[in-house]
Amino acid sequence: MKRYGDRIFTFDFKDEIGIFNSAVSLHSHTIYSKENLGIIARYANRVPIIRALLKRENLKRIKSHKRPIDFSSGYWIPPLSPESVYISEKLNIENNLNLTPLISLSDHDDLTGCMILRSIYPKRDIPISFEWTVPLNGHTFHLGVYNIPYFIKDEISEVLRDNKERYNVKRIKEILNTLSMSPDTLIVLNHPLSQISDMKDFHSGLRGFISEFAPWIHALEINGFRSRRENDLVIKMAHELSLPVVGGGDRHACAPNSVLSLTKSYSFSEFVSEIRKERISHIVYLPSYRDNLLERRLESISDFFRYYPKHPIGIRRWTDRVFFRLENGIVRPLSYYWNRTIPFWVKSAVLMISILTSRYIRPTLKVFFNKGN
Repeated sequence: MKRYGDRIFTFDFKDEIGIFNSAVSLHSHTIYSKENLGIIARYANRVPIIRALLKRENLKRIKSHKRPIDFSSGYWIPPLSPESVYISEKLNIENNLNLTPLISLSDHDDLTGCMILRSIYPKRDIPISFEWTVPLNGHTFHLGVYNIPYFIKDEISEVLRDNKERYNVKRIKEILNTLSMSPDTLIVLNHPLSQISDMKDFHSGLRGFISEFAPWIHALEINGFRSRRENDLVIKMAHELSLPVVGGGDRHACAPNSVLSLTKSYSFSEFVSEIRKERISHIVYLPSYRDNLLERRLESISDFFRYYPKHPIGIRRWTDRVFFRLENGIVRPLSYYWNRTIPFWVKSAVLMISILTSRYIRPTLKVFFNKGN
């Protein structure tokens, strides 16, 4: 166990956790999360062969008087259904920690996954939660909003569907104020350092966001897909701000969350009270968190491109999980256009990704990149 300040504790898997009753899994994404394809372009540019294929394709399009590929006009969705993610998290906690699982999904700007789970398991403690995309002064931040009151779910859904209200700072504050009045609701600033590239960004962006929304932020997140160094900086930042931290896995694929919160409570509402009132944090790093971060990300990419023959709602191929918005505003999956034939450059890029993420190549990559996270 490692202690940070007076009220923040972190545990490695080998530490004694028998004093706790439950483990809390936060921040999981399902097929109802829409992830911008812009990140695909950034990662593609880091792989020379894929970067060359993309450049070649765009040159061909320009010569044919077509627009270059605009990744920002599309999005992708994770491969798993809400129930699949829920079962995965439940088994992860029960099998590895032998504790009661408290699980909250948080899809991007969408409550559908949580509502589906509540209909499947009406007698279980299933919080209504989501991850709110909040832009401010040229930066984009994410708030994990957990266990919202049932009576406000329709109003929030309407706000999330309305692009003007969704990004209206005044409206966001009104909603956050209403949410904070519920003692059972937890509002977390997720992966706060993930988009900070230099000190200027840190001061103008993150500090400005915290200053603007400080009255409604209950905790900062220790993220399962960020490095140990970054998470330690978040813990230091939380101590300086007199805020607790919570563990958030941020899974987008098949591997269960590697960072969880521990609590002596047996219900999600009691856990929230522990964070908001007692302001005491207990975080556990599972063994999977020690694996090389690049290798874990490659595994997630591999999960995305995998074929799922028994997918519960028929989203079997990766082309069913990538969508583009056309000039007329209609959104279609790639499988609509490439039902029979996938362009050669795309096949080549996917083949390269498949090779890099294969179980035969991953051990070799681990040798090169296993220098810690």
